Amino acid sequence: MSTVDQSTQEVIDEIVRMSHGDIDRVRELVDLHPGLTHATGAHGIPVLFFAAMAGHIGIAELLRRHGASVNAGEGGNMALHAAAAFGRPQMAEWLIANGAKIDVPSYNGQTPLALAIDRGHNNVAELLRQHGGKDQS
Repeated sequence: MSTVDQSTQEVIDEIVRMSHGDIDRVRELVDLHPGLTHATGAHGIPVLFFAAMAGHIGIAELLRRHGASVNAGEGGNMALHAAAAFGRPQMAEWLIANGAKIDVPSYNGQTPLALAIDRGHNNVAELLRQHGGKDQS
């Protein structure tokens, strides 16, 4: 992650916190700082990941409409990894419908399908299989 000044990092941190459910505040922050939809929070995790983790499709759509990529974090933590790990089938479906790559491994080598299986989210695992997700050997 590139170095950002403290005030920018504070806004990024607030977008991450608000992505868990405060769509009005996220909208306000995105309007004030549109480029931050491409930003990452702690550990280089993209802001869209946090909306996916919480299952907030409205916030995810707002971020996507303002430039956030559903595949941001590829090779690390993508939003589809969050949907799989936290058992968010509607979010997984939305991400896939918006172009999320199905079988990209996370920072530790797990695909979204492997995460869903490991966490016992069989409904998400089945959805990923229906969209071409392959079981890891």
